[in-house]
Amino acid sequence: MNNIISVIWKWLCISRIYALPMTVCAWLIVFSYGLKQGGSLTYGVIALMGLCFAHLGANLFDEFADYMIEAKKNNNFAGLNLKKGKCRFLINKEITPKQTFMVVLFYFFAAAITGLILFYFTGYPVLIVALLGGIIAILYPRLPYLGLGEAGIGLNFGFLLFIGVYYVMTQSFSLNVILIAISSTLITLVLLHTDYMMDLSADNINQKKTLCTMLKDRQKGFYLLIIMVFAAYVNIGLLIIFKILPPLSLITFLSLPTVFELIKNLQTYLQDNNSLVKKTFYMGPMEDEQILDVQRKAIMQRMFIARNTAFFFSLFLSLSILFS
Repeated sequence: MNNIISVIWKWLCISRIYALPMTVCAWLIVFSYGLKQGGSLTYGVIALMGLCFAHLGANLFDEFADYMIEAKKNNNFAGLNLKKGKCRFLINKEITPKQTFMVVLFYFFAAAITGLILFYFTGYPVLIVALLGGIIAILYPRLPYLGLGEAGIGLNFGFLLFIGVYYVMTQSFSLNVILIAISSTLITLVLLHTDYMMDLSADNINQKKTLCTMLKDRQKGFYLLIIMVFAAYVNIGLLIIFKILPPLSLITFLSLPTVFELIKNLQTYLQDNNSLVKKTFYMGPMEDEQILDVQRKAIMQRMFIARNTAFFFSLFLSLSILFS
């Protein structure tokens, strides 16, 4: 039994389970809003299960696709960000490409089953949303090369997620949901942009077209991140003013200390990419104890802060909606 649990946990780690809060956080906001509108708790939870399977499948497929592309180049995987641990389980031959692809199929099959269940009980619109999300997930490994990486993530973990979850819960659509999704999407993109900003050198080598590579400067990318964060909170303020969100949603601004820590530590990373984070309790948890390589640890610490920023933002916003 312990061996089975160990194997499952290993595959979850390979599938970058640490990034799963990106999905859960976005879901939590629209789930809370859907409950307040009398939506189905059961269908909302089933939707979360499907979203988690789809997210893990997309993460693992990204690893698989990058590995297969680099393996054909016969250049010792120079195009991968090895410092961040990209494809390390495949490179170290702890798993095989065939095993990886089979697990990808399992994830997507499980996501498809949940989608079919929701289709049966709630109607065809969920299939349209799921199909669009599935296409983006499968194409994602190529989207950054086309300058569409941020757009794909913004759609999948922002607008499509909000529209889909709200629909299965209420069998209706709402403009207010889309307006709330703007802030959640921006916070999600802050997490992605943090990753892309620290990956700038590797992305330039691989000719990826991210916002950072198009700006051609980490410092400009840093300023863009600040603008995205600022816009997310301004949108919350406007939604409160126009009574789309309750006044209690002002507690969302309690997540700002983590935002400030992210900004401060990204600035220190720009000056020294080996600088480690001085932890504070409001940064949230960081699973960095087992990371021995200093540069990789510096990267992952900032990714954890960005992830925790999204978590605190979503948690406070969700609680404000539920208890208003």
